[in-house]
Amino acid sequence: MKDLPPLNLEEFNLLIKHHKDTCDVVSSRWTLPILYRLNIGNVRKCDLRKEIKGLKERTEERVVKDLILNRLVERIDVNKDGKIIEYAILPSGKAFVNLFYCSAEAGKVYRNLLHPKQN
Repeated sequence: MKDLPPLNLEEFNLLIKHHKDTCDVVSSRWTLPILYRLNIGNVRKCDLRKEIKGLKERTEERVVKDLILNRLVERIDVNKDGKIIEYAILPSGKAFVNLFYCSAEAGKVYRNLLHPKQN
């Protein structure tokens, strides 16, 4: 990990504010995996749960609804009759994709500390 620059109290409190905003957006454990998947490319509503192991229908609907409300993802009506829906990541959502890698790496380090012989 790179050395972080020292912060004065005002800068530190501003970072806390931004961190809180991030935590509000990624409050579900499924938010970052969904954003990561959408960063690869648009995905149909019916396929998202198939591609993300463990994601349940109600959870998917709630998380995607929140992502749409937060303007990180858009809903696309493919054939204009509401029968085929795709989700696409917006540029604002792409800002969170690297957070998925960082949190996964931190989790890996933590797991190795707790259970050195398991991955």
